[in-house]
Amino acid sequence: MNPENKLVLKVVERAEKELDAAQTMPFTSSAFKLLKIKISQFITDLAIESIRTSEREHTDDVSAKHVEEASKKINPNRSRKFSRHLGIISGIFMGIAFSKLITIIGQESVVKSDYILSAGFGIIGAILLGFHLGRS
Repeated sequence: MNPENKLVLKVVERAEKELDAAQTMPFTSSAFKLLKIKISQFITDLAIESIRTSEREHTDDVSAKHVEEASKKINPNRSRKFSRHLGIISGIFMGIAFSKLITIIGQESVVKSDYILSAGFGIIGAILLGFHLGRS
């Protein structure tokens, strides 16, 4: 067993000892058992990812910054997920707008609705892209 795994195992064991001493109220016994399992899994994932983060930066010790980065990577919050979705949707709208523009350029006779659709998708895509960039 390598030193990283030993360290992670010690951290998980210590957390489990603390949880064993904790009062189970207001949890049912089965809910508390599941809670302990989930906490152990999270601690294991966080410890491993923290070590990986410090190794990527070629440092010998795991700092608070490494733990914070690992936590964000393991458990992204909802606003971050929403921002990512905004970026995806804005890209789709901008792609539709540019595709329509390229189609317009290649046509001899163009209908006003083509311009309106292209401009509309472009504007909506730009607004969503602005929100995405502002949130990230």
